[in-house]
Amino acid sequence: MPASVFFVGGIHFACEARADIAGRSQEVALTIAKGEESDAVIVLAPDAGRYERQGAYDLAHYIEMMTGVALPIAETPKDIEKALASERSALVSGREAFGAKPDLHLVLVRKLKKASLYSDRWNRPPARRKARISRRRQRRKRLFRCRGIIARLGGRWFKPGDFGECVPNEDELKKGDLNVVYSSPFEIRSFSISWLGEQAGREDFLLRNLMTDGADLPAAGHNLGNFTRGLGKNVFEIPLTDPATASYIADGADKSYAAQKNISLAMQDGLYSSNSEQDKQLMSLQWDKYMLRPSVTNVMLRLYNNVADTLHKRHPESASTLGFLIYSNMFLSPARQMTLAPSLFWDDRADRY
Repeated sequence: MPASVFFVGGIHFACEARADIAGRSQEVALTIAKGEESDAVIVLAPDAGRYERQGAYDLAHYIEMMTGVALPIAETPKDIEKALASERSALVSGREAFGAKPDLHLVLVRKLKKASLYSDRWNRPPARRKARISRRRQRRKRLFRCRGIIARLGGRWFKPGDFGECVPNEDELKKGDLNVVYSSPFEIRSFSISWLGEQAGREDFLLRNLMTDGADLPAAGHNLGNFTRGLGKNVFEIPLTDPATASYIADGADKSYAAQKNISLAMQDGLYSSNSEQDKQLMSLQWDKYMLRPSVTNVMLRLYNNVADTLHKRHPESASTLGFLIYSNMFLSPARQMTLAPSLFWDDRADRY
């Protein structure tokens, strides 16, 4: 085993060390490069998949950008055995980390027991949603680990393309003793380019910032009006908390929900209001100073809960997701604490701020 080993392995991002800033003086550290020289090697599993392989090669790429040193990548059984048996510093990636250090999973377990989950601003049953998020991220986790290392070395990505990345120049690149476990935030993060915007570099930008592609997310585009036409003066003025409204929407969504299809119930692109006395009472609880009108968060969430409960009672076996937007004058958190139905999924469009 080399004298200095840096493990990049685990169920989430994990490595044997405490996060340090590149170039900072430390008593015990793995020197990756110094004075445009290095004896370090990156170790990658021979059967690594697309994301694990991309992560290791990105790590080499950005270390070269920072130091001018191109680290070799050992990815054949012969080269891996040679690298781990030598005195060279090694950065062991992905599954090879568990092979080189079998007790690495114990480090993860100890650290994860101490970690706290991200606390959502709205209460909701988490188990079903956590499982969906976990499945989406499984394929990318090995790349995320290496991107986490690059970020800890100082790399940042502010927009897609070369122009948007910020990478420091380092005469000496070090990492101290590490013992870090990274678990992704509870929300799903993504990045969209609207209308006819340039898409080049978008996928890499998402991965570098530990995001997921919007195509992985349940549907949440403007669509509620297709289920409420005829209920009110127009699609923006309907009795939102009336049980008859929820039943009417559920009737329109019933076939798709029974067929296990995800459904968007996201509000239309406009400002909502209501003439219902019950709606007005709930809307009077909050004034949206950004939209200069009452917030409809409380009434909309009650509507979505009513629709979700109605559909679940009709088809309890369905795993369909009902998507909606945090948008327009439904942006403020609810004035009253509430729990959302497990089938609901929201897309937070925070671009106003």
